[in-house]
Amino acid sequence: MASIIFLKIKPVPEMKTYLPLFWAVLLVGCKAMMLNKEQITNPKIESRNSIVEFVKKFDLDTTNIYILPDTAIFNRHLKNGVAVPNAYFFNRNNEFISYQKTAQDCNAHIGPFLTSIDSISNLKASSSLTLQKFVADFISIDSHQKIAPDYAEKYDITIVVTSAKYLGMLNKEKVFEWEEIVNKLRASGHKIRYYKLFYDYMDFWGVKKDDMFKIR
Repeated sequence: MASIIFLKIKPVPEMKTYLPLFWAVLLVGCKAMMLNKEQITNPKIESRNSIVEFVKKFDLDTTNIYILPDTAIFNRHLKNGVAVPNAYFFNRNNEFISYQKTAQDCNAHIGPFLTSIDSISNLKASSSLTLQKFVADFISIDSHQKIAPDYAEKYDITIVVTSAKYLGMLNKEKVFEWEEIVNKLRASGHKIRYYKLFYDYMDFWGVKKDDMFKIR
């Protein structure tokens, strides 16, 4: 049976409603992992350079990094229950396809799901969620311009991966391993659109440390 980490989080008052839905459970695979082992820390205020340099350490693409524009939208995403780290898949018609066959399936299933890309691209939608709706709030970490995919262009699959710098080695063990699989699939001729969305507090938001949630 899949297992998940339950984090002991110390929320600030205005975030009590949001955190149990989003950060209280981290989808980290099918075995319990210790916070210290994975180097998970309390969130810090990040900048464009700090996130880009972090991604560069793993020799990965830095042109597909996206963030959220402000705390209001950040909090709305928390309330809606977006999971981190996780991957969201969209078929040729930009419709959401879930890798979870059951509610208990964790993100350890993402790697094997990715390797079945030929069947994924033709799967029927799992819900009414579309790529257009899902990425509507994303902005480029470089230009701060909203993401503007060409929805008319057909891809075998579109993948949106959620991450955060403070997740430490989970990025290497999960998020960045998924990107390595994607790169191999591209090399074999598959047409894949891929976005990395970082759920970090950004310096231009004007957020104060006392307003940030705590994991430890």
